[in-house]
Amino acid sequence: MRSGSSDPVQPSGDGPRGPVGPGRVVLIVGPSGSGKDTLLRLLAARSHGLPGLVFPKRVVTRLASADENNLAMSAVEFDRLAARGGLALTWEAHGLRYGVPVAIDDAVASGATVLVNASRSVLGAAKARFTHVATVLVDAPIDVLARRLAGRGREDSDDIERRLDRNPAGFSRADADLVIINDGPPEAGVAALLRFLATPYPAAGLGDFTKPR
Repeated sequence: MRSGSSDPVQPSGDGPRGPVGPGRVVLIVGPSGSGKDTLLRLLAARSHGLPGLVFPKRVVTRLASADENNLAMSAVEFDRLAARGGLALTWEAHGLRYGVPVAIDDAVASGATVLVNASRSVLGAAKARFTHVATVLVDAPIDVLARRLAGRGREDSDDIERRLDRNPAGFSRADADLVIINDGPPEAGVAALLRFLATPYPAAGLGDFTKPR
């Protein structure tokens, strides 16, 4: 996990006894192919002017790739880690298991802002665990999503169709604190994220951000 020395997959104590603060967790959510990892990667490279940002690696039951720099585990290893309290947030999607290492609790407790590429389905769990949670929805037109998914070569046509159809229940665009329409060069989306992160929090209701045409 960047910006911190904690072992990213080791449980810390017995878990939080109440919502963790005073830092915050920013969930970067949106459909497959919207460019979430790209925005986070570029943001990490440009965020030297905003101290206290943490970009943890996710635990995923899939090998790491050029598109996704994750900690790979088997499903059995993932279950063992979750059972001993080593994951702060977990979810399932597309036949895979995803988790965020519990070390983010210490980062948030120290006042850091933790940015995570996450599922929209974990919003409730995140709000129960952390005092300050913001959600950034990254989206793009469906033809752009389809083209990006096909271009990365990880899914077949049926998998792509399932990913495009996925919309977790209980989440709507109105739940997002910021919406980024990422259908062109990603620099505009990164700039929007930087502005959002520089705003004192809690700061909800900033509305949609659409890149300049």
